[in-house]
Amino acid sequence: MNCVERERTLAWIGGEGNDAHAVHVSGCVDCSQLLTLHEEVGFALRKVEIQAPVLVRARPPRIRWGWLVLAAAVVVIGFGYRWTAVVEPIPSVDPVLLDAEGFDEDIDDLEAEIAAIEEDFDIL
Repeated sequence: MNCVERERTLAWIGGEGNDAHAVHVSGCVDCSQLLTLHEEVGFALRKVEIQAPVLVRARPPRIRWGWLVLAAAVVVIGFGYRWTAVVEPIPSVDPVLLDAEGFDEDIDDLEAEIAAIEEDFDIL
């Protein structure tokens, strides 16, 4: 391109300048080629679809609920086990223990043994 009016032609294509420059562009081979090139580039750019940038929102940190539920279950089971260890159930009464036959005789024998031991202590 050897035309000295090149910058004015670009300004005219861009919308700056007056309509008198159109006479020059129609008569100058270099300026008309520049106009054709500008139109081809504009047509090619209109074919290309420009996508708007996609905004990606940052996700808040994910809470891992599985570990929390497992820890809570361990605590509940631990307290339940500890509670049952502290509060023991009342043992069932064996009916053999309620048999009172011979109970008075055993007490008399034990009282005699205690009295004998007390006499031994009195001797000392």
